[in-house]
Amino acid sequence: MSNRIKKLTVILLAVAVFAGLLQLGTALAQSGLFGGSKVDYKDWLAEYDVHDKFAQRLDQLANAGHSRSDLMVGYAFLYDQYGTIEQLEPLVAMKEGGKSWSAVFDDYLQKHAPFQPRSFEPGQLESLTPELSSDDIMIADHIAYATGEPIMNVIKLRLEKGSNWKEIAAERDIVNGSSTIPRVQITEAQMNKYATASFGEERVAEAFVLAGKLGQEPGETVAAMKAGRSETAIMAAEWTALYGS
Repeated sequence: MSNRIKKLTVILLAVAVFAGLLQLGTALAQSGLFGGSKVDYKDWLAEYDVHDKFAQRLDQLANAGHSRSDLMVGYAFLYDQYGTIEQLEPLVAMKEGGKSWSAVFDDYLQKHAPFQPRSFEPGQLESLTPELSSDDIMIADHIAYATGEPIMNVIKLRLEKGSNWKEIAAERDIVNGSSTIPRVQITEAQMNKYATASFGEERVAEAFVLAGKLGQEPGETVAAMKAGRSETAIMAAEWTALYGS
């Protein structure tokens, strides 16, 4: 394997951890919900596999006068960030106060350190993988990072109680209860096509992850990022168009 391919493999393994919405974006795209069509709320609940207690909270917020569209946009962002349902109303309030969604997202990211995959002790992962998949370990890492819990405590819950990730996340009010971490695939031909001296391979990989989250064609997302649009601006524009906020 060439050094360049080795480097690309490392990049893709790293960005795969942040691809929590890739599978969701693909599902929405295949269902015809992307491409200019507004998303029906019931379809949205199903595609995000929203936990019953979160659906109830969404109804409460909507009945309190908050826009369903704003709630959907804010929830989508928190799903991506492994955020909590309690964080939703403050985000929506900022939007209602006059901030753009892009500014709201930027404000959140400034206040919350981005997820960093942990390093495991030699042999530690090998001792876990007979009973847990690599996805399980990465999801446990996400939840532990979001809550501040020791990762082994989260893993113990998954092993001993037999709970699924949706329930484990919901117990902690985390809105992302997905049981898989989708991967991003980029061919060497695609990398050669999009990577430049000023827009390197890591940026191309980030663009492909973002495209997967939003159901966009990767070239469209690469072009937007090369034009200087931030990831939060791209997400805000797509979700606003999709959910009618």
